[in-house]
Amino acid sequence: VTETTRNAGAAAAAASSTAFYLSANTILDAGDVKLQPSRLVATLAPNAFSTATTTLTLPNVPAGTWYVFATADDAKSVLEASEINNTRFATVRVGPDLTFLSVAVPSTGVAGASITVASDVRNAGAADAPPSVVRFYLSTNMTFDASDIPLNAARAIPALLPLGTNSGTTVVGLPPNTTGTFYLLLVADADKTVPESSELNNLAARLITITGG
Repeated sequence: VTETTRNAGAAAAAASSTAFYLSANTILDAGDVKLQPSRLVATLAPNAFSTATTTLTLPNVPAGTWYVFATADDAKSVLEASEINNTRFATVRVGPDLTFLSVAVPSTGVAGASITVASDVRNAGAADAPPSVVRFYLSTNMTFDASDIPLNAARAIPALLPLGTNSGTTVVGLPPNTTGTFYLLLVADADKTVPESSELNNLAARLITITGG
């Protein structure tokens, strides 16, 4: 989280702490979860500000839309002219996030024959991922779209806890009468059954040269 704490007053502000909370709504109250760590803010002259990025650890909460609050002078150690403007929030999507840790594809293959592809699928998100499937395609580029050739192979991925990984191999059949240099694409959650926090990292692409049999 990147935030800016500013002293909008006419007097210097002593050192303070900006804290962060996770909330299910846009109202900060006692039921919200304090996140770690807080950020120390040095003494600020009038109109001075401090900007920093803090890496927060999210608890294991259900997938969905949540709100992260930043609260300046959380410990109430600074005597302020006003306390009503100490809080701001931002929306965050919490959920599983399937991605590839590693992929191994043979550099060559024979049209009409099969290759063995190894892959490690990881749930990099903050929520459990239900079962999903990896599917395989041949493409002339590193972008997955409707023009790519679906291959007769799939790998079932079991449910994964946050930061959990599943490793496996898949026998992938290459289409006959298809030769040349292609990208073999692996698409995690290819059937779109997992409500992910990000869909931008579900693709892995590896070059393969296919020769005639």
